[in-house]
Amino acid sequence: MINRNKKETLFQGALILTLASLLSKVLSAVYRVPFQNMVGDEGFYIFQQAYPFYGISMTLSLTAAPLFLSKLMAEHSDDNAKQRYLLQQGQRYLTLLGFVLFSVLFFGATVIARLMGDVELAGIVKVTSVTYLLLPFLGSYRGYYQGLNNMTPTAISQAIEQLIRVFIIIVAAYIGVHVLTISLYRVGELAMSGAIIGGLVAAFLLWRFDGKRYPHERVKQQVQLELPSGIWRDMIAVLITSALLIWFQMADAFQVYRLLVEQGMAGEQAKIIKGIYDRGQPLIQLGAVVVTSFSLSIIPMISQARIRQQRMTIERLVSFFMRTGIALGVAITAALVMMMPTLNYVLFADYEGVSTLRILVGGLLLLTLLIIVTSVLQGFNIIKAPAMAAACGIGVKLYLNHLWIGPYGISGSAWATNVALLVSLFISTLILRRFVSFRVPTWQFVAKLSVCVMLMLVPLAIIESVPLLQQHRLLGLLGILVASSVGAVVFIVAASFWRVITPQDIVLLPLGRTLLNYVKKRKR
Repeated sequence: MINRNKKETLFQGALILTLASLLSKVLSAVYRVPFQNMVGDEGFYIFQQAYPFYGISMTLSLTAAPLFLSKLMAEHSDDNAKQRYLLQQGQRYLTLLGFVLFSVLFFGATVIARLMGDVELAGIVKVTSVTYLLLPFLGSYRGYYQGLNNMTPTAISQAIEQLIRVFIIIVAAYIGVHVLTISLYRVGELAMSGAIIGGLVAAFLLWRFDGKRYPHERVKQQVQLELPSGIWRDMIAVLITSALLIWFQMADAFQVYRLLVEQGMAGEQAKIIKGIYDRGQPLIQLGAVVVTSFSLSIIPMISQARIRQQRMTIERLVSFFMRTGIALGVAITAALVMMMPTLNYVLFADYEGVSTLRILVGGLLLLTLLIIVTSVLQGFNIIKAPAMAAACGIGVKLYLNHLWIGPYGISGSAWATNVALLVSLFISTLILRRFVSFRVPTWQFVAKLSVCVMLMLVPLAIIESVPLLQQHRLLGLLGILVASSVGAVVFIVAASFWRVITPQDIVLLPLGRTLLNYVKKRKR
């Protein structure tokens, strides 16, 4: 009975954390559209130049630090004194790390802005640096309670932090542009302050939650315990892997604008071009949300099969995840590429950069497979190898940006991102092959999937051919919603009919058996 209650608690906690994570990802993608509409491409460029610094801070406080602190807590689950001691030690280390990173960004903001090619960015970099001072509170408390299998504090603090941040970003953009009519750089600084205020509220909530459960006192009894030295290497490895797209954005922040100007483009024009290029980020994030929600089931399923030493089950699971990942990735990528002209107009009010944005979202297929392979490796508790693959991808991105932005402009950067993803995927797949064998999709599968995708694209192509929908944003949005819904239904029906996705596959998904039983009952 106790084990059953514990499993139910773990499931509920994981579900709450998953929903909070998905909400945050959706918010992080969606707010960029109204923000860009208010500040324009130049204002969007300013904000996106500083965003990677915030993204790294968020990954540290939400994923990297909590993951390894929670592991340490779980290892001492029977000793509350040691757990409280680990919390305090974790706070000390994260305070040092946060202060160092804050100092580098705050006092080096002018140098960083010069390296980006735009010294006026120093202000927004300084504002972003403050978020690192919240790391000891956000990272330690989240890790502590996740180690106690209590996901609620992390989920609530994460959701509230992002809601406040997004609210302030939108309000700051409106007030800055339409009320105060201040410089777009000052608007960007006001908008980025939302990350600080949201983080402060989240830190306060975590502190209050902990204070109600445990009085804020130092551990009085003598505890002989040290944090493992390798924990920081593992934390860095998770930071590299989890924030791969953010590292790519960091490379673009330092290279795209500067290289465009060095090639002779006027500064103001280069800012607008970079802002147009950055439109692809919310589109990629929205596509990745679907894949991320699917991949969240991978780690526990692989881990459970590995612990039980069920080799055949592991191979079947990996083959299924790869096959389904390809199907999802191809379908989402094809839909976005097809709808890009109308989608670009509906979201951003013009048709600028359609060809580049198509190249950029084309990488969603590679990103989908990379997320799945990385999740499988994490299910095997393999941390460092995926980080090495990601680091190689980052190196390729930096090199190809330098090589291609000059002759090809922002399209060169988009191609650099896709090649870097391909390199990371290739290396990660080779690593995975060392631990488990899995079936490569057959040409029959590829042929059937191609037919399903072509059928799915028919309603999308019809929408793209109606001039009226490309002249009115609201009508265009309605057309996209209807066409994508019809296309999704067509794809699912066709994939089921040609057994691209089989009932045996669906059973492996969370609640898959329940879904199949429901369908059978409906048929009766």
